[in-house]
Order: sequence, then structure tokens, then C-alpha cells
Amino acid sequence: MYPESPARDTFFVDPSRMSVLSEVDELTERKTVEILSLIWLVIVILVIVTIIRDDGSAGHKILWVLLVILVPLIGMILYFILGNATKKLGN
Repeated sequence: MYPESPARDTFFVDPSRMSVLSEVDELTERKTVEILSLIWLVIVILVIVTIIRDDGSAGHKILWVLLVILVPLIGMILYFILGNATKKLGN
């Protein structure tokens, strides 16, 4: 007799659509993780290329690259703090 109010419909989620919504959330989360992982990989590669192109002995470069590969975040931070400081002291 009375039409359903639109306000009630906007807050109600049909249980049959719950699985579709969870699949969309899962897909969105998976794609977000993939994109962030790709960005992280590009950053690590750029830092390694920067280390290789810098002046310095091969031994120091190998140590820095290994540090960045084994512990990426800490290795990158240490390289940009200490790597640049050692270059300034050497000049």
C-alpha cells in the first residue's frame, strides 16, 4: 500500500549482494597491494642504480647494494644519510 522509503533502502544491504561486495573489496585490496609493491620495487631499483652509478670503490658499492637488498627500508635510509656523508668526507 505504501511505497518503501528511499532512506531505508540506502542503508540496507541485501544479503545476496554481500558476497559481491566482499569480492569487490578483495579485488580492490589485491590491486592496491600490487600497485604499492610495484612502486616499492621501482624505488629499490632506483636506489640500487644510484649506488652503482656513484663514485666509490666496488667493495663499498657491493656492501651498500647488499644492505639495500637484505633490509630495504633501513638500507636506503642509511645509504642516503651515511653514504652521502662518507662521500663528502672523502672529497
